[in-house]
Order: sequence, then structure tokens, then C-alpha cells
Amino acid sequence: MDFFEEKELSEEWKTRLGIPEDFIPTLLDIVEQGFVTCEDKTDCLSAAISSDCCRCVRSVFPSPDSYALYLKLREAYMPIYIINQIRRMTDG
Repeated sequence: MDFFEEKELSEEWKTRLGIPEDFIPTLLDIVEQGFVTCEDKTDCLSAAISSDCCRCVRSVFPSPDSYALYLKLREAYMPIYIINQIRRMTDG
């Protein structure tokens, strides 16, 4: 992949609107499991060029709206997850 191809792919992805209904169950699974991009951003051409819409993000999320919703849901989910983990540790 070269610079221009990556730029074109990221710009095209940014134009996608909405969240496909059939993606919602997958989205909820990703919220529970978490999502990570490549570890070394300095070694990833896509991340260097496209930042928050790198190939890792685009390969999982069909649109910017779906990725934004993931980030919001994950932010809300994590405190609940942590509380449940603490309860398990102290009740056991």
C-alpha cells in the first residue's frame, strides 16, 4: 500500500454514514471484548497517514459512525466491567 492509496481509502471511509443494522450484534461483541489497533504506530504506514481511521479501524468498523458509537459504548461499559470484576474478587 502506498501513501496515495491509503489516503484515498481513508477519505472514502470517512464519507460513509450510519451504522448498518446487521453490524449491531458485532458491535456489541466488540464493546465487550475491546478493540486494539497495531501496537507500533510508528511502523504502520496506515496509522501514520490515516490516524484514527487506519486500516485496522476500517477493517472492523463499516463507518465513522460505527467507530464513534463503539468508543462511546466502550467508555460506558468499562466502569461496569470493573465493578463486576471487583465484586467477583470480593465475593469469592
